[in-house]
Amino acid sequence: MGGGQIHSKAGLVNEVTQIVSRFTNDSQSVKVSNDLNEQERTLLDLPFDAEKYPDNRVNVGDGKYQLSDEDKLNLKQEGEDNFWVHYDALDGLGRAGNVMALVDYQAVKSHSSSVVKRPDFASSLHIAGELQNGVYDQTDHTFRGKGSNNKILQLKGYRGYLYNKSHSLAWSLGGNMEIQNLTLGTRAQNVGKNDGKGGMAYAETIVRDAMNKDHNLKVLYKVQPLYKDNELLPRGSHVEAYSIGDSGKSVNINYWVFNAQNGVKINYMDGSWTQ
Repeated sequence: MGGGQIHSKAGLVNEVTQIVSRFTNDSQSVKVSNDLNEQERTLLDLPFDAEKYPDNRVNVGDGKYQLSDEDKLNLKQEGEDNFWVHYDALDGLGRAGNVMALVDYQAVKSHSSSVVKRPDFASSLHIAGELQNGVYDQTDHTFRGKGSNNKILQLKGYRGYLYNKSHSLAWSLGGNMEIQNLTLGTRAQNVGKNDGKGGMAYAETIVRDAMNKDHNLKVLYKVQPLYKDNELLPRGSHVEAYSIGDSGKSVNINYWVFNAQNGVKINYMDGSWTQ
């Protein structure tokens, strides 16, 4: 990290979360159905099949990613040496958009459980689709309403809450706990079967392991939630990660995560569901 040495654990975390987190100001940052390119539209329309996709994910193409010209420009502008992250602003419906970050070992170390306990979400923080009949309050960027769509269910191989406040950039990779970094994701979207092989957790585990093996590694990490029209819940998230110092040899990921739960029919318009 730039600047002077940081000696306290709290200081280390504060540098990660305060200095390098940036937000765009584009209120139209979330892309919906009619704004998507062909690949994005294909992913959005891909039906979830629990037998075919038991880990709630599927590779995009061959599962490999190549840096785009836009990626190269962002890396040139923001740098390739230290952690940084951009969170898109919420759109007019209060939905989170894209997140792009350069993840390094310092960010992973500063947010590891051995250094700091992950903070709780603010009690006033509610995200799109979480509340029954929730209304988005643009003045303080949260949702207001009575009753939660999130309930404890007994599902195959799992008993617990249906939904998580799912990070686009995981806390363990340097992400924050704010609404711009969160979508309402099913438990399976978040962690798959909780074995490190499914959901968002799959990429997160690969990146953490690579960072702990090579402390000099830098990984460009991108997550794009995709929505249909005015639905409050994304149908899924496109995850891409690429280690820039070794041309993707350590980390090269390109896959789609279904925001679905086997045995549950989700109404993506408002977060309600039936079992």
